[in-house]
Amino acid sequence: MASKISASRLPTEVWNHVLQYLGLQLLELDLSLSSELRSRRTALRELCLTSRWFLQLARPHLYGTTVLFANRNTATAYIDGAHSVLLLTRTLANNHELRPLIRNLALLIPLPPKPTTITSFTRTMFLWDDLPTLLPPLGPADQAIFEAVGLPVPGDSMGNKREDTRDRGSLVPRLVAALLSMTYRVSGLLVQGLLTEPCQDFDQKIRKLMHAHTFLPELKTIHFRTHPRASSQAKASLPLLNHPGLRSIHIASNWNGSLTVSGRAAGGIARIEEIHITASTGLAPIRRLLRLATGVKSLSVTLLTPTGPVQRESDLNEMLLSRADTLESFSLDTTLCSAEHAAGQLGPLDKVTCLPRLHQLKHVSIEPHLLIDWLEVNTWPRFLNTLPPNASSVTFRFVPEHGQDLLRIWARSGLGSVLRSAERWQSRLPHVRHIHLAPLPFSKRTFDTIKEDLAKCGITLTWQHLTGPDMATLTIH
Repeated sequence: MASKISASRLPTEVWNHVLQYLGLQLLELDLSLSSELRSRRTALRELCLTSRWFLQLARPHLYGTTVLFANRNTATAYIDGAHSVLLLTRTLANNHELRPLIRNLALLIPLPPKPTTITSFTRTMFLWDDLPTLLPPLGPADQAIFEAVGLPVPGDSMGNKREDTRDRGSLVPRLVAALLSMTYRVSGLLVQGLLTEPCQDFDQKIRKLMHAHTFLPELKTIHFRTHPRASSQAKASLPLLNHPGLRSIHIASNWNGSLTVSGRAAGGIARIEEIHITASTGLAPIRRLLRLATGVKSLSVTLLTPTGPVQRESDLNEMLLSRADTLESFSLDTTLCSAEHAAGQLGPLDKVTCLPRLHQLKHVSIEPHLLIDWLEVNTWPRFLNTLPPNASSVTFRFVPEHGQDLLRIWARSGLGSVLRSAERWQSRLPHVRHIHLAPLPFSKRTFDTIKEDLAKCGITLTWQHLTGPDMATLTIH
């Protein structure tokens, strides 16, 4: 019988892979309330309690991406959000060694900047008065942070009395500002709920911290997200947008109104190199954003089925051409919206026609039907002319919800012969080295044949299983 082996004697690399799976990745934040993710987080906590060895190994994965969220009950959402922020602030005040472990911080707090009900306002007043007793004694640096954002400092009873009672309703923005200053190693930040009008109080506290302290020196990425039921305009924090280290922004909003980009944010947006947009009411609101993003190198657009009225049709081609001098990577995903809605965002021809004029573009990810009318005669021989001439990698996505019939059409329409023509790829797109299919629209046997032909010209071909209905293993005769 095999002898038992201590878990700590297994290679550290093995445990790192396990812990990396159990840990929360920033892109998984939509799953942050799911039972699967909760069970993974529970497993991480249990491992931390197993031994000191596991504690040292697992704790960075447990705190690496930290998510704060409030109760879904709207009547108590504000005070619940305040409690979650306060608990993390208390933990960091007591355990300074945890602060550098937090690399990504998500504030999924669907609440207004101030309490909106009598109950939440009353509880906020009590919480403000109790704050000095709920927190441990603070060091000089943390005291300076609390004073800068106007929070009562533990041990300073006069500071409590000096604060105007009318300002106590803005407790959560002040707590969030203080928390951000304490988590100085954060490189990725997601904020929700503090974006709706008015957020001036939050911005004012952030400005004070930026002037007086080194504020989030490693910040590179910000996710701006409005609450799904929010009806007001999407409004981002100006100090965060103008942060000197910011290079990537992710914007997800229902956009029932327009996305307002203030001229005061022009300097910060001009430094942005990556923009990721998830839009449910069309692309018209981001035209000004792209016009200001003069240094953008990567653009990713995901279109969702509209949840409200679409403002008006847009022309994505025009927007892309405005950034033709800098854009190196472009991704367009319309698999989650109807074909009619996607077509309304692509100009008069309902297609992406501008890629051949984007000479700086190296990486492109798109659905082929957005480039050509794939049932027209002699369309496929001209297919390569619709791609950027200097592309080095191309990803083709196929719409899964259209079902098996679409996969059969792709397989029989001539796409296979186009992919197999390695010489044509070499002559038209000499820089292409990688082609990816998601999911595979052919049989595995056809894929292997095409892969061998492309390999002769130094082009690798890969494919991705379809998540959901099992159509990736579909055999087409």
